[in-house]
Amino acid sequence: MSGERQDLEWLVEGTLGLGRLDKHSTAEDLRHFLEEFGAAVAPLTDLERELVRRMAVNGLRDIGVTAPAGLVNTALGNGNGKPASGPGRVLTFSDPEPWSEPVDGVGLLERLHDLIVEYLVLPLGAADYLTVFTVVTHTINAFPVAPYAAVLSPTHSCGKTRVLDVLNLVVRRPWLPVILTGPVLFRGIEQWTPTTLIDEAEVVRGKGDAAENIRALLHAGYRRGVTVARCVGESCELRNFDIFGPKVFAAIGKLPGTLTSRCVVINMRRRAQGEHVGYWRSRVVEPHGHDLSRQLRRWAVDHLELLRTSTIEAPDFLGDRQAEVWQPLFAVADLIGGGWRDRLVAAAHALTGGPEPGTAAAELLCDVRDIITGGGFDRIASADLATALNGLEGHPWPDYNRGQGIRSNQVARLLGEFEVRPRTIRCGDQTLKGYPVEVFRDAFERYFLPGGRSGTVTPSQPRQNAGSDGFADRNTNPSVTVRQPGESPAKTGHVTDVTVPDTLRGEKRLSAPSADDVRHAREYVIGHPGCSREQIVASFSFARWRDAETAVDALLGDPQFAYLAR
Repeated sequence: MSGERQDLEWLVEGTLGLGRLDKHSTAEDLRHFLEEFGAAVAPLTDLERELVRRMAVNGLRDIGVTAPAGLVNTALGNGNGKPASGPGRVLTFSDPEPWSEPVDGVGLLERLHDLIVEYLVLPLGAADYLTVFTVVTHTINAFPVAPYAAVLSPTHSCGKTRVLDVLNLVVRRPWLPVILTGPVLFRGIEQWTPTTLIDEAEVVRGKGDAAENIRALLHAGYRRGVTVARCVGESCELRNFDIFGPKVFAAIGKLPGTLTSRCVVINMRRRAQGEHVGYWRSRVVEPHGHDLSRQLRRWAVDHLELLRTSTIEAPDFLGDRQAEVWQPLFAVADLIGGGWRDRLVAAAHALTGGPEPGTAAAELLCDVRDIITGGGFDRIASADLATALNGLEGHPWPDYNRGQGIRSNQVARLLGEFEVRPRTIRCGDQTLKGYPVEVFRDAFERYFLPGGRSGTVTPSQPRQNAGSDGFADRNTNPSVTVRQPGESPAKTGHVTDVTVPDTLRGEKRLSAPSADDVRHAREYVIGHPGCSREQIVASFSFARWRDAETAVDALLGDPQFAYLAR
C-alpha cells in the first residue's frame, strides 16, 4: 500500500505538476494543473481518486489557495456537477453575467420592490427593507457587517417560505440548506460566501451541542473576520473557517434573543380575504428574477468601490447593534438617492418597534415606563405599581403566583437588574415604599430608543395583538388604576393617556434647537405620518422632553409639517 501511495503522490506532485506550483503561481497555472488533474485521475478506482483528491486539496491549501476543496471537486466532476467518487452533486455557485448597460439605481429598486409586493403581503416597511437588503447581498464585499433578517409568524401559512422563494430569485448566491448542521454551515459559507436562506429555522432553538454550535456560528457570522476553528484531515490540522455573510431566517414563533438582536424582524400574518397576491408561476418569475439579478450584478460592479469608502451612518434613533446591522442598507440607499433614504428611515422606525424576545426584567421595565409616563405623577408606591402591572391584560404579570399577580417584592427584584430600587416616599400623610420618578431616569435613558422603542430592552406583548397596519399593537396607553400622590390606598385615579409628566415640563426653552434635535424630529415625522406634536415631543429621550418643542417648531417652515403648529 505504501508503494501505491508513493505512486499516487508522484502522479500528483510530479506528473501533473502540483510540485511546480507555489504561492506566486498565477491563476492560469492553477487552471492548467486542475484541468490535467481531472483528466489524469479518470481511470483510477474510487479509492485511488479519493486519495489523490485529498493530496491535491492539502497541497493547494499549503500554497495558500483559497477553498481548494471546491476547486478540486469541480475538476473531478463529470460535467453534470456529480463527482465521480461518491454520490451527490458538487455544490457550486456562480454570479450572473452583468447587465450589458449601466443600471439606474432608483429604477432598479423600484423594479425589485414591485416584484416583492406582487407576491407578498408584508408589514409596514418590510418591502422597502427587503428591496435594499437584496442590493446589499450583491455588494456585501464592501461592508464589515452583514445584514440578518428574521421572518417570523405565529403559525404556518403566513407567507414565510414565499419570502424565501422571492429572495431566492434575486439575492446573490442564494443557498437554502434543508438540513442545517454546523459543518455544512461553516464549510458552505467559507467556500462560497452565499446568502444563506434558512427555512424552518426552529432548529436554532434546539437543545444539545449541535444546536448550540449552530447558534454560535450564526451569532458571530454577521461580522467580517470572525472565524470558527476546526480540525481538518487525518493530521487534525487546526484551520479557521470564515462564517461571514448575509442570512435570512424563517420560523414559527421566536428566535433566541441573542440571535434576534442581530436581526431585523419581519412579523408575518396569514393573509386576510381582502389581501391578494400574484399567482406564483416559476416559469414566469424565474426569467424576470434572472434579469433583475444581472442588473443587480452590474450595479454592484459599478458602485462597489464607492460603497467601500462610504461613511454614511444609520439614523441615531437606532441602538448600537441595530445601527450596525442597518448601516450597509443606509449606505446603499444614500448612494442611490431618489427618496430611498427617507423610505428606509420609515422602515427602520416601523421594523425596530416590533416584538422581540426579552427577559422578564426587560419586559417589565417597558411596561413600567408606560405606566410612569402615562400617569403624569412624580412617584408611585410599590403596591400601586404592582397593581398597575397586574391590570395590563394580555401581559405576563397577572399570571404570576398562579394567577394571583406579580407582587411588589418581585417587581423590586426585576427592576433591581437595572439598578432601580424602591425608596421610602411620602404619599399624602402616609410613608410608603415606592419609586420617585427620578430613579427610573437613568434606566430609561440607557435602555430605550427615542419614540418609546427599546434598544436592548424589548417590550412585552399582549398574547393576541394584531394591528390593522400589520404590526402587533403595543399597549402604550394602559388603562390601569394608579394611586396619585397625596391619595390614600383606597382612592385611585384612572390613567388612560400617555402624557409628558408635569415634573419634566418647564417654561425654559432653548433659543435655537440643535441640528441633531431637528434631524430626529424630522425622521420621526417621516417614520410616523400624521403623528401629533405631542407624540414627537414624547419621542425625545426621557430627560430632554422640554428641549423638543423648539425642534418641532423648526419643522414648521416646511409646508408638509405645517399641521404641527400650535
